[in-house]
Amino acid sequence: MPSKEDLLEQYGSVRTSHVLEQLYNFAFVTPTAIDNLNRQALDEDWGRELNVLKKYIAITLYWSIEQGRFIEVTGGFIVTAGLLRNRYSVPIYLKFEQNTRSSNQPWALTFAGLGHDIDGVSEFPAAPEVPRSPEIPIGNEIVVRDEHILGERSERVPFLQGIGNVAQICALTGAIQWSIYRGLQQPCWYFGKVQYYVPIYLQNQENITATPDLVVPIEIGQDNLPIFVRTALNPESQTNYYSNIRPVVARADQLKPWVVSSWVTKVVSSDEVE
Repeated sequence: MPSKEDLLEQYGSVRTSHVLEQLYNFAFVTPTAIDNLNRQALDEDWGRELNVLKKYIAITLYWSIEQGRFIEVTGGFIVTAGLLRNRYSVPIYLKFEQNTRSSNQPWALTFAGLGHDIDGVSEFPAAPEVPRSPEIPIGNEIVVRDEHILGERSERVPFLQGIGNVAQICALTGAIQWSIYRGLQQPCWYFGKVQYYVPIYLQNQENITATPDLVVPIEIGQDNLPIFVRTALNPESQTNYYSNIRPVVARADQLKPWVVSSWVTKVVSSDEVE
């Protein structure tokens, strides 16, 4: 029977941006299980080929294993499908069985559904807890990777063209502080820990529920370390941030309004998840 230590070793380090690839290395994901999970859970937009749902499984599966919230069954183990529920608020479960068809993936996700559909099991694991969001230190310097955001990816910020580099940096850092002051930051799971995405409103600040001009991930350090901003994303076309955000809330309608608005108005793109 699998132990927590064995499963964590097989799952690998969570300090990666290739979360879906990590899931696929850990388990063969049967299309039937994904389709059943999609049908059982409350109706929502999981993106192209249900990739956001698959990444949701990848992230919450790690939480379940790391927190010991799984039960062993003959030939495998069972976890809850994160915080997903059906229309009657009943938890949904995932069953992983030993993969006997391939040595590349130790497990196979073979079942997604309600507990009464799993024979021989009377007790089920609790849902994993979402890791706590770090406190955002007040007054810490915000450091922007300006050569990447304002140089290599300047096409993402056309509204900042024509002014000096220092003014551009001041505009970005000021907009980040403005949003944080209003509590617009959205917790997310990024590179193996909870961090935040912050919306940037530079052209219009009248409607803070609308799709922002940019979305930036901020990296919270400790003590007096700066808050780092390493990139900036176009929220309508670079929608991969959404799949990092969705697992931290029980329901999609609990997300910040700007996140919901951005996802609704997204343009389908190939970088939707990774």
